[in-house]
Amino acid sequence: MNNLEKLNEQEKELLKTLLKDKILDIHKGLEFRTDLKEVMNNINQYKEILKKIS
Repeated sequence: MNNLEKLNEQEKELLKTLLKDKILDIHKGLEFRTDLKEVMNNINQYKEILKKIS
């Protein structure tokens, strides 16, 4: 069992909110970043986690 499966519903909702906020924050500063490939990889990882807990 992985750690995501151990979360209760309240913890999952909190994690979803935090990840969505993180993704939005990253997008806001994207035009100033020089490491776009790495940033997009991070965003995709956050999205994958969101899919797993949804």
